[in-house]
Amino acid sequence: MRIKGGVLDEPPRSANGYRQYDTQDLIRVLRIKRLSALGLSLKSMPPLLDEHRTDTADSWDELDRELREEISKLSYQRRLLARARVGPVAVDRAHAS
Repeated sequence: MRIKGGVLDEPPRSANGYRQYDTQDLIRVLRIKRLSALGLSLKSMPPLLDEHRTDTADSWDELDRELREEISKLSYQRRLLARARVGPVAVDRAHAS
């Protein structure tokens, strides 16, 4: 059985009910954390977590595209902020007349 959005197998439990994770589970959790920090959803992680897969280029390309779009949006917002610091932005001027 998979847990954590399908990215980690359910480990066996000890007699007291605690889950028993092994070293491979820990490595996988660390990979999940790194991918999450890159902005990936748990749903998109499974193909990237399998170290033996070679067909992950599309996933990386999609993430790169999403990050470029986000950077573009943030850059636009920063330009608007810079203009607002100097004076009214174009939208404000249109409404002021």
